Amino acid sequence: REMREALAALRSGINELDAPAAPKPVAAASPPTCTFRADSDIRGGDGDEFPREDMDRESCCALCAATPWCAAAALSGEADEPPSACWLKRKAGPLQYKRGVTVCIPSKEAARAPPPPPPPPADTDVTCRFQANQDVAGADLMNEPALVDATPEQCAAACIERDDCAAAALSGPGDNPPAACWLKMSSAGTVRKDGVSLCVVSPPRTPRPIAYDAPAAVSAAELQERREKIKGAIKHAWDGYRRRAFGRDSVAPITGRPVNSGFDMAVTLVDSLDTLWLVGLRDEFREARDFVAQESFGRKLARPPSTASVFETTIRVLGGLLGAYELSRDAIFATRARQIGDAVYAKIDPATGSVPGSFGGRAGSCPSLAHAGTVQLEMLYLSRITNDDKYARRARAFYEFQRRQPNLDGLYPQCVGGRTGKLTLGAEADSFYEYLPKVWLLRGGPAAREAVVESFPDVWKMYDAALKGMEARLISRDARGGLWLDELRWRGGAAFSRDAAMEHLACFVPAWVALGAPYFPEDRARRLREVAHGLGETCWRFYADQPTGISPERIKGRDTSLRRTDTREYILRPEAAEAWFYLSRTPGLEDRRPLYRDWGWRAFAAIDRHLRVAHGHASMKDVRRTAGDNKMDKMESFWLAETLKYFYLLQEDDERPSLPLDRYVFNTEAHPFSVV
Repeated sequence: REMREALAALRSGINELDAPAAPKPVAAASPPTCTFRADSDIRGGDGDEFPREDMDRESCCALCAATPWCAAAALSGEADEPPSACWLKRKAGPLQYKRGVTVCIPSKEAARAPPPPPPPPADTDVTCRFQANQDVAGADLMNEPALVDATPEQCAAACIERDDCAAAALSGPGDNPPAACWLKMSSAGTVRKDGVSLCVVSPPRTPRPIAYDAPAAVSAAELQERREKIKGAIKHAWDGYRRRAFGRDSVAPITGRPVNSGFDMAVTLVDSLDTLWLVGLRDEFREARDFVAQESFGRKLARPPSTASVFETTIRVLGGLLGAYELSRDAIFATRARQIGDAVYAKIDPATGSVPGSFGGRAGSCPSLAHAGTVQLEMLYLSRITNDDKYARRARAFYEFQRRQPNLDGLYPQCVGGRTGKLTLGAEADSFYEYLPKVWLLRGGPAAREAVVESFPDVWKMYDAALKGMEARLISRDARGGLWLDELRWRGGAAFSRDAAMEHLACFVPAWVALGAPYFPEDRARRLREVAHGLGETCWRFYADQPTGISPERIKGRDTSLRRTDTREYILRPEAAEAWFYLSRTPGLEDRRPLYRDWGWRAFAAIDRHLRVAHGHASMKDVRRTAGDNKMDKMESFWLAETLKYFYLLQEDDERPSLPLDRYVFNTEAHPFSVV
């Protein structure tokens, strides 16, 4: 009976809906007066589930004015989906920046509801109070303002409600856009800026951990299996070099041609020594050692060719010999290291520490920051094993000069002594920054902090300042919230322009940040760990977002589809593997170790699958192409020295690491030196 009554009521309601409605008299009305705001949207407040399509701004505004509850409307742009769609809103603010969208606000007589007050902060103990004429350059959470035409109260509330917002900057009425609220991931690097107001969240925020799907931890047996496969790749590349180019600089992996690349110092052989030792290829190591012991090779080291790069010789040849001595304690490596070390020592300017590009050249008008700042570890370790302090004294000259040079929040231009120029953590600057914490650690680290400061003035302070400068100036976020490193064109003072381009070389930065994090107070250390993880995750996207699973040389515009990128090659670079290795060894990130291992294993597998050829591993022309002639006949020595070494170390057993990071530092070519 109850069901029959319900059905009868339902039929009655349907009949009423079907009956024609009585016409209502419509009063003549003039078109409503509207205020239009281009490139704006209203944050939330949707009144309709579906928009009205194919409308212009006048008809969209008229529709809102005729709808009793509508306070404003947003008209999507022609490039949106759906295009020219009118969304009715129950409130008229706050506004946020959105390119291509137009907000229509009817006159006060037509608008039925005033904008609501800003939402109260979830935690009343959290505050964000504005100070006039202050800003934080860079460190934006988004690539556009969170709000436009915002009041200070609305801007502060927008920051407080996000737990990854550390500060908010409100532009002045004369800026474009005016009264725009920019949310900041950091409050470091505050600068004066007339007309801009800055609020800093109190108490200070620590960024929340980035969510990720953690793979299951792999067993010790599976880790051993992975290491054996990587060892197999090492042996394959070494055998190709040994058969076809032993004693030459490198081998062309496709054709098997021996290659001399201007060094004539058996670069691949020397660069591979400690990798061969580390993975247990001792017969191969001994054969290479006997080559190094030949007097003819020693004479070459004592007089390197004028065409040889001083920088590359330092990190590959001198570093390779020192790393081989560290692991084997065979005196022949120390003897040969001193021979090439003397040649490098002679090319270091005693006043500025700068070095020329080659042994036959001069430093020129733009001495490279990376070249000058990447001899210190090698010189320090050489002084230790030879008991001759002259190498350390010469290396120290650069820091004494550089710490007095102009910089932007601890970031220096690529040219030593430059007052303007490119600020980057990529090419021509990268390993200068990398060596700052490593020099400190090699000299004893926290156990000998005072002695370190005396012998290498302010090296830890330079590292600390560079970290703060990176956070304040270089880090940005993409639409997915991922962290990226930008480059700046510095014009001196606080003036610069930004270029959204990140090189694979810059993927050393997660390792650089993570290495020093344990030596800061815990609040700072926690933040640095999250920054390191976030950048390491972006370096994984360099690989994962490509059809081949292999990274390009750089990415422009934070767009991993590479539509804006013209450098799509991969030359067996190591920096991402280096980053994931350091992250896996960082205290406080142990629970993410399976993730970093998974990233490394997938990247190695993709490279080995696509680029293994007859005599080693080739480079790739375009990481977006999966078919056709896509290989380059080139295998850099760092493939064996660094990339494969880091892939191998990443899969080591947790309890028995070969090279613990509290006992060893690696030079920029992954050659290990023990800490004092």
